[in-house]
Amino acid sequence: MNPGAVARAQSMLGVKQADGRWGRFTQAAYAAADPAVRAKVDTFLANSGTSAAAEFESRKALKTASRTSDGSDSVSDGWISVVDANRIVSSLASRMGVGQYSVALQDFLHRESVRKDVPGVGPSYLITSRNGSSRGLMQMQPAAWTDAQKTAPEIGDYSNVLDPWKNIAAGLAYAKRNIRTISKYRPDLTINGDVLYLAHKALDSSPMER
Repeated sequence: MNPGAVARAQSMLGVKQADGRWGRFTQAAYAAADPAVRAKVDTFLANSGTSAAAEFESRKALKTASRTSDGSDSVSDGWISVVDANRIVSSLASRMGVGQYSVALQDFLHRESVRKDVPGVGPSYLITSRNGSSRGLMQMQPAAWTDAQKTAPEIGDYSNVLDPWKNIAAGLAYAKRNIRTISKYRPDLTINGDVLYLAHKALDSSPMER
């Protein structure tokens, strides 16, 4: 998410409380705005490496992940529940046209992420996970992120890597690229979590057909 850009966009939309959070109120103001105003907002957000849709989805994902049995905010502690993360994967996979691989993609996320049981939440993934130059839930590297942007431009630049929704979106966009390549060159392989994990690790810096 980009709170600074969102706050500026909220001001452009005439939202009185420009708090940098693109929730339902801001989304309603955006939808009701004059087309010329929306176009200016879209251009401004695009130049800031984000979009109205991406900010709204990020906010929804964070709010969903924040709902826990004891009312605590698991996201503020750097964790998102496995259940909520899997929901994001399923939703994004369907939008990206790889819904049939949702289970494999959820397994892929399970292999990539640091996990622990969070009190009141249950099994959870570490949003801020770091391993060398890899970052976030899907352990994205800068080069892989750049490739993912070609499929999912709404993720913005690599500064968004620790945003849970955008990180998962980037991981799925990159996995979609790998799925196409595997299907073309190794149609004998069954695409599952193992295959996606190995492709992600082995092909991160390799030139691949897009």
